[in-house]
Amino acid sequence: MGVLRAIRVSAAFGLLLIATVPIQLLIVLAAPRLQHHLPRGVFQTAARLMGANIVVRGAPPSAGPLLIVANHVSWIDIIAIGAAMPCQFIAKRDVKSWPVFGPLARLIRTCFVDRERRSAVAPVRQDMNDRFTAGDILVLFPEGTSSDGRTVLEFKSALFPGTEPGAPPVQPLTVSYRDAKGRDGLHYGWYADMELLPHMWHVFKGCKFDVCLDFHPVLDDVEGQDRKEQAARSEAIVREGLALAPKGAKETSLIGSS
Repeated sequence: MGVLRAIRVSAAFGLLLIATVPIQLLIVLAAPRLQHHLPRGVFQTAARLMGANIVVRGAPPSAGPLLIVANHVSWIDIIAIGAAMPCQFIAKRDVKSWPVFGPLARLIRTCFVDRERRSAVAPVRQDMNDRFTAGDILVLFPEGTSSDGRTVLEFKSALFPGTEPGAPPVQPLTVSYRDAKGRDGLHYGWYADMELLPHMWHVFKGCKFDVCLDFHPVLDDVEGQDRKEQAARSEAIVREGLALAPKGAKETSLIGSS
């Protein structure tokens, strides 16, 4: 049963991607102001296909400029966050070559950063500032890698706005997972040396699950705070959110799996 489900979901994912890429390309070329609408619908469809119920605590933002900073557990994070709000992602350069996500990442105007080169940070900051000026919401995973979902790694500060003129608000977001029985979602963490496609197959074989998005209040009193201070505050908030996640604050099911 699990294998048949995985085959069905994999085929549906492939068809979804094949249909999305040319349509999104046309939108980018002909009506760039509308390019945020299709990806959100695609992410919502993808969530339903794999049985992900996206549970929201707090209010997802609807407009920028805004920098969302979140812990990173899995490739599923991208689908869940992209389904919850119109946004663009900041990702490591390697994502360009990923199967499935690489082509889609380029079409949704993902901001790519080479984490191995310090000199690459300045152009990325400028790109981010241009997008904030245009009113975009950007999503950053400051840990720089993914974890097993049971802890939050240190937030790197390089891409936080700090004291830059016109710096956008910063909103922390905690991402957590739980299975159909409400237990810790270690099954969904994609980390260390795990391969992408085998992990996707593993998830597709499984049962329905929850992706919980805890949208915390925007950081207040940030004027004069440097990047390291903003990163430390955000990390502490996200870490506390992860510790409280199983206790279940008021929730809204944004996308129910079918």
